[in-house]
Amino acid sequence: MSSGIKTTDTNVDRFAKILPADVTAAFLSIRTGIAAIGQGEAYTNGIIYSFVAILLLCPFYFRLLMDVKNWWQNGFLCLSFMVFGLSIASDNFIAYFGARHELMIKIIATVAPILWAFMITPMFLKVAGDKLVIEASADEKPAQPSPVQP
Repeated sequence: MSSGIKTTDTNVDRFAKILPADVTAAFLSIRTGIAAIGQGEAYTNGIIYSFVAILLLCPFYFRLLMDVKNWWQNGFLCLSFMVFGLSIASDNFIAYFGARHELMIKIIATVAPILWAFMITPMFLKVAGDKLVIEASADEKPAQPSPVQP
């Protein structure tokens, strides 16, 4: 589950917090539910529209419900969902956008998740990880009470 990165988080914790398993699982569940209802154009459109709806809700979900206060982390989570969502529903994207884009979608859906999980995400953490922690820890500091004057 994605949440804000804290100073006490290990590298594994930080890694887990920039891969959006929760929204990806929601999309996978919606896709499976729509598949149980039927096939055809309505099926494909329903999956694409649900992908777009989840993507539009992601920034608010991460910020308001998961307490991701850093916009870089929030943006990275949204991009991660796009990468894994495209991989999960590549056949639906091909059906929606047409056979003309089939090869491109298949290559992206195959290569992007591998690169994202094993190269891009660790590099993002290496470069921006401390900045994410600094901003998160600044938000965590409790307000200092003002001194009482006699």
